[in-house]
Amino acid sequence: MKTIILSVITMVIFISCSKESDRIKLDAVFFDLNSECFSTIKLQQANVVITSAADYQTFQDTIKRYFFPYCDTTNLPSIDFEQAFFAGKFTQTSGCSATFYRGVFYQPDNASYEYDIEMTGEGTCEMLLGSFNCAIIPRQSDKEIVLRFNVK
Repeated sequence: MKTIILSVITMVIFISCSKESDRIKLDAVFFDLNSECFSTIKLQQANVVITSAADYQTFQDTIKRYFFPYCDTTNLPSIDFEQAFFAGKFTQTSGCSATFYRGVFYQPDNASYEYDIEMTGEGTCEMLLGSFNCAIIPRQSDKEIVLRFNVK
């Protein structure tokens, strides 16, 4: 009986470990929007996935602000949409400062992507800190982009 239980536990551990290893970490480029030149208020409930240059330009035009003279020439990073796509998710935490871990993973078995965002508020300040977490993600297939955001 102990042998059967031990075998079942070993199989469960092996299966759960192999699921995690199916994810391939990608070399995505991460950045935050410049809040002086880009408004994130419109993006607070949004999961943004952009796969074309025209949609990316429309996105930039929609959120761009011109409070300061240097905002006139401030643009989002350029993207070759044949090689990559854009994703963004607004997150908030409380504290005096915040640290973020961001990672993008690809799952070849179902041709999907996962964007992991982990934020940690530091200190006891009663401030709400927000960030629009942007990523330029290298394409791994020609299939339709399926992206899941995981926020902790």
